[in-house]
Amino acid sequence: MTTTSTPDEIGDLCARWRERSLADGWSVPEDWAVPAVVLLARASASGAEYRTHARALGTARAHSGAGISEALRDLAALYAVQGSPAPMDAILALTRGWEEADGLLEPAVARAGMSGLSPVEDFDARCADVAEGVRQAHGGGRPVVVAVDGRAGVLGHLRRWERDVLLGEAVLLAFPPEAPTGYRDGVALALSWTGSAMDPPELADGVDHVRGTLGEWARVRHGILRDPARIVCTFAPLHEPEELSALIRRSVL
Repeated sequence: MTTTSTPDEIGDLCARWRERSLADGWSVPEDWAVPAVVLLARASASGAEYRTHARALGTARAHSGAGISEALRDLAALYAVQGSPAPMDAILALTRGWEEADGLLEPAVARAGMSGLSPVEDFDARCADVAEGVRQAHGGGRPVVVAVDGRAGVLGHLRRWERDVLLGEAVLLAFPPEAPTGYRDGVALALSWTGSAMDPPELADGVDHVRGTLGEWARVRHGILRDPARIVCTFAPLHEPEELSALIRRSVL
């Protein structure tokens, strides 16, 4: 059922959306306001059809130079200020608009796909870079590589692309923005940390969030995602580069 919102209500929603998006890391404030913002905000608030507007927003974000990860976090901010997660159809529509505008008719980064996560080679490098700082910040916890295997068999290009989007978004929603992440052909990686007496249970919460999100999406998009996703947590030897690289390679086999 659709409802009617006043211009002031939509203006307030857009202002809260922008504020949340900037807080979540939108990098160029002057490029945020585009016509598709108002159209999508109105549709989401009224319960009207939103996919066309989400797709238009994806196109606008690509034209402004925003990456797919930044565009998806911006979309999530709209729904977060309304108290709900972004609908999967909106995520896919925005990504399709971004892809078309960016000319990605074939995967330009075959291993990272459309996940919004880094290639595994960059994940390896980032894990090494953050090792000492993260160790100090977490007060005695242990680093863990979380491998999320969502492969559901052989998929065509479009269904593989949807799988990449969903796996990447699930991981980005589950772990802190500063956490290193990586992706290769249906397997998403994240560096998390076991809790200590001084820390919240980041690892357990993140794994539970990923499992719940992917389970819900797998029931809607049957055959795209492995159900349940295979999630493996392995202590990460951050100060042993060769062992860490070997662990990451095994995780994405």
